[in-house]
Amino acid sequence: MTPEDREKTIKLLSVSKAIFPESKLTSEGLALYIPVLDPLTYDQVSMAMKALLRKAVFFPKPAEIINQAMKLHAQMTHSEKPDPGEAWGEAVRFSRAVGPYCRNQRFNWSCPEVERAVDIFGRKALWELPSDGVNTARAQFMKIYSSIIDGSHDRQINDTVVVQIRGGVKALIDSTAAAHAMPKK
Repeated sequence: MTPEDREKTIKLLSVSKAIFPESKLTSEGLALYIPVLDPLTYDQVSMAMKALLRKAVFFPKPAEIINQAMKLHAQMTHSEKPDPGEAWGEAVRFSRAVGPYCRNQRFNWSCPEVERAVDIFGRKALWELPSDGVNTARAQFMKIYSSIIDGSHDRQINDTVVVQIRGGVKALIDSTAAAHAMPKK
């Protein structure tokens, strides 16, 4: 975020907070949002807040703003992942189209996460599923798929934080070195 974006974001958050009079969030608390939201642009924060203010009961936390910005980005770029129910449907279509042993046969997956969930669940197990075990299998598959999506989301957040930390660590080392440097003659 640029310095100008940071100022605009603080103003946006301050004005938005007025919609939630019961919020005990102070100006100092709002200032703590900025380093967390820094990887986003002002426009991303603004769009996320517009969406959240339509459905939020309490003033949104930084994680909610980031998640909403990611959802909006995925929707606008048509890169949304299927929900767990849709992923199950895709797994069933795969099972019917390919069969239990055809690993090399091409199937048009909507995303790699669905294919990974099918592999973890077991292609053969999916194909040989007894009719009385479908509901249990569906729940298990959806849990597998959800954990894959959550892990992917966590890695994305961690990557962003690592990039931020690297810059902060370098600045800290540089300032410490400058403070302890021997005076020049």
